[in-house]
Amino acid sequence: MEQISIQELKQKLSDLLAHDALEFIDDPAPDAVTGKEEQPVSVPAILIPYMMSDEVEYYFTLTGATITGTIPHSLPSGTILEVFDENGEPIREDGNAKETAPAENGSGGAAAGEKSGKEVPVKEFARMDCAISFRDGFEPLFTVWFQSAYKSVKLYRYDREGHYWTEGQEHMKRLVYMLGSTADKLKYLGPAFLNEEEMEMQELIGFKPFRNYSPIEESMDEYYHSTREGIRRMRALAAEAGDDWLYVFTWLYQLLPLKILELYLSDYLISERGERIYEIMLSHIHEMNESYPDRSYGEEKDREIQRKREDLSRFLYSRGFSGTYPAFSRTRTKDGKGECMEILVTEEKSYAKKVLDWKDFDFDMDLLIKKTDHEGHITRLRLRDHPQDPLQ
Repeated sequence: MEQISIQELKQKLSDLLAHDALEFIDDPAPDAVTGKEEQPVSVPAILIPYMMSDEVEYYFTLTGATITGTIPHSLPSGTILEVFDENGEPIREDGNAKETAPAENGSGGAAAGEKSGKEVPVKEFARMDCAISFRDGFEPLFTVWFQSAYKSVKLYRYDREGHYWTEGQEHMKRLVYMLGSTADKLKYLGPAFLNEEEMEMQELIGFKPFRNYSPIEESMDEYYHSTREGIRRMRALAAEAGDDWLYVFTWLYQLLPLKILELYLSDYLISERGERIYEIMLSHIHEMNESYPDRSYGEEKDREIQRKREDLSRFLYSRGFSGTYPAFSRTRTKDGKGECMEILVTEEKSYAKKVLDWKDFDFDMDLLIKKTDHEGHITRLRLRDHPQDPLQ
């Protein structure tokens, strides 16, 4: 963990408040976070998640915390956040303390967070260094007093993950999800947290024909916008694949971003001709992840995960497949005609630290299947959504 300034903390909490994503979790006694209205409650530390995804575990820790007032389950719209330094002076937007006279009780106004409206003098919390106060208009909500603020940022490997909220073209939706998460990492953490290949590949989320394969029910256009960088990145991949057709049409789309061209390019990406582009994108995503460690869930759960991986590998070997987890393949000849089946195993598991999201830990695997017949026609499906066993 790295200690952070009260100014940086204020900025990050303001970002969370603006996105209605601010959450307080005590560590390690969740029931102690919500205090009584008339009596402060002390907890060893409070955790504030900032960004939790398959790729990132980023949260703040407030040590030696005391809470006055009651933390609501959800903050009212328009909640105002104020941060006070060790002298009880409010922090301005420029990061300095305001030149304001302290309140009569010596609190500098910081204790206005008590729900009852009764101010708690700073001298009652002499061990506290800073405070965060929340109010709904003029109505105080709660105040968190604390000694120090720390941030913890860990990056993890994410190219095995698969989340399937909608059916159809799951292989492409999975790439959109991963590159969208990488773009989020750039937006909220900055370029220092991405490697060179991630910086390049995350540009693809700005390519609308690719982004059309939203992994969620609604369009992703609300979260990501079309960019020239996205088009140029797809052109670069087309050049790498030696796909002159895609290169030309992507160039035309850059000149004339018409709906008909957008839809044509979307269809092309999932066509047999576009299969090479998909494989190249997937290969780059694997390369992006080589420098990141696997997430550990503790020795017991890690052993359980590895056992399930080995069990699935043995099952696929018994069906005639070869390869190494998570990629397997099998070629069969029937009536003089060959058929190739490729399997990519994806995983779904908890991605937040134990105190936040491990209460109901689960580990699940899915099989993305690609079948190529003797004429080169490709069929893609997800095993779980198939009514019959396609591995026969």
